[in-house]
Amino acid sequence: MATCNVYNMDKKSHLTSGCVVICKTNLGKEFEGEVICYDEETKALVIKLNPKKKLLCDVVVLNLNMVTDQNFNLVSFPKNDSHLLLDIDREKVEKRLRSAKERVGIGVTAEAQLFFDFLTKTFPCRWSGTNIIALEDICISPPYQLENFSSETSSMDYVKTVVVHKNRQQVSKKVIKKYLKNI
Repeated sequence: MATCNVYNMDKKSHLTSGCVVICKTNLGKEFEGEVICYDEETKALVIKLNPKKKLLCDVVVLNLNMVTDQNFNLVSFPKNDSHLLLDIDREKVEKRLRSAKERVGIGVTAEAQLFFDFLTKTFPCRWSGTNIIALEDICISPPYQLENFSSETSSMDYVKTVVVHKNRQQVSKKVIKKYLKNI
């Protein structure tokens, strides 16, 4: 399969959807696939790996600043325009976006976000402003201490127990680090 190098300033326009490329990053990872899109400004190249498979494929976003000229080759141009756009399940994308937005607190500290992330590993949680709602009936308000839990259900005791256990583990790790540092 003959290759031609097109990664230079005057030929980047050849990176269009459907092109097949082979590139190797500065970290040594090699990718071969079909170009889905290319953003000139950010040098971001999105390629579909395993382009021969119709339904299943991996998609990779590459920073072409991490690929040298000699490690980037255009293998072929698109044969036709009929297969260039992937079928996207918009409902699935919107559901994932809503889910991602619910996991990020707005106007909260980094510690609050870490606390939320810890809780979501054990309980279903969501943000409601700066309050964390766990198990749909426990409200944890800033500064997210045990005194800031409010609920009228018995499940609050279980959530508090998990948080206390986590806090003990953190204190133990700090003590061990301090001890090892002094040795």
